[in-house]
Amino acid sequence: MFKQSPEKQAVKLIKNGLTYLKKKKYRQAVKEFQQALKLLGPNREVYALMVEALNQYNQEWGQEEFALSLDCTMKLQELDNPAIQLLHQTLTPEYQEIYRLAERLFLAPEETREQSLLAEILVKKEQAVLPLANFILSLKKIATP
Repeated sequence: MFKQSPEKQAVKLIKNGLTYLKKKKYRQAVKEFQQALKLLGPNREVYALMVEALNQYNQEWGQEEFALSLDCTMKLQELDNPAIQLLHQTLTPEYQEIYRLAERLFLAPEETREQSLLAEILVKKEQAVLPLANFILSLKKIATP
């Protein structure tokens, strides 16, 4: 028997999620939608269905439900307005950590400390680009009258 394509598998998962949604089995619906996203990648409709299921969830939210709802809402915003993705990146702990490392590097009193901080930043690779660029721009604002 032939294996279904990822797209067909995702459609089946979405249908299952919609069935769970109608039956008010919100947690199961969310799980189906999450699996569909793994196959499809970012998808506005599936994120919207997850938010709907989470909003219907009538038990108290825990940290996991809150984080998932926030993540889905942010993904929806990014799909609607890609420029907002940069703003969302500035809210991540990774961004904040790299930005603080850049501040410490700038203020480092000795070269050995500079090398150590630089090494910490370099292991972050692409994650370091936005915080470093924003740090440089903040210095430019201070330096430019």
